[in-house]
Amino acid sequence: MRQESNEFKNKWTRATRDAIFERLERLLGPTAASTIVAVTAYADRGQNGEAIAALKAFDDEIGGYCGLPTQFSKPPGAYRPLGYIVAFLEHSRPREMARFVVDTICQHVENLLQRIARLGFLSKMSNQLLPMGALVASMRPSLPRQLYLDLQWLASEVYNHAKHSVDVFDRPTEDDKAHFFQLEEALAVYLIGRKLAVQLEEWSGRPKAQLMEEGA
Repeated sequence: MRQESNEFKNKWTRATRDAIFERLERLLGPTAASTIVAVTAYADRGQNGEAIAALKAFDDEIGGYCGLPTQFSKPPGAYRPLGYIVAFLEHSRPREMARFVVDTICQHVENLLQRIARLGFLSKMSNQLLPMGALVASMRPSLPRQLYLDLQWLASEVYNHAKHSVDVFDRPTEDDKAHFFQLEEALAVYLIGRKLAVQLEEWSGRPKAQLMEEGA
């Protein structure tokens, strides 16, 4: 029985901190990590507004149809999760919100994938509402290779853990065990997710109105 329990615990592989930051640098360059240092320093001092402003300044450079709001709001369509990122960073204990930041930015990417599938070549297929991992697999023949690999990593190495894992027996320190994801890791995943979302927008060729349409 104990062996079966351990097998279940290991089902959701979690990307290491090094793997997250290596991907961050490849996608967004070396200044992304220094931005995260500044944002977390503000957050740890309780300067939530400054933390959000510092993150938004870098976020604006990523571009795309919709980025991080300046305050909590509910952007339309596939971009609604971005508003909740601000809410988590406005929290009095933002480090406790790290896992939710990871889950929410992945929801944003997943929502984009689902909308692109509904509007495009998967529009008549039953798997158009599948979760991120299954959608990425179904879109593999059409996605650019590196974008496919990055999305597959996000789904399998990050999102699955954020959604499903409830046991932190394998985390190296007590602080890691307390938070599942460190805030620095969560912010790195946020920026990675934003970059991949913009790449998806560009690849799909879908106009802004379609991806921001409510109930699409």
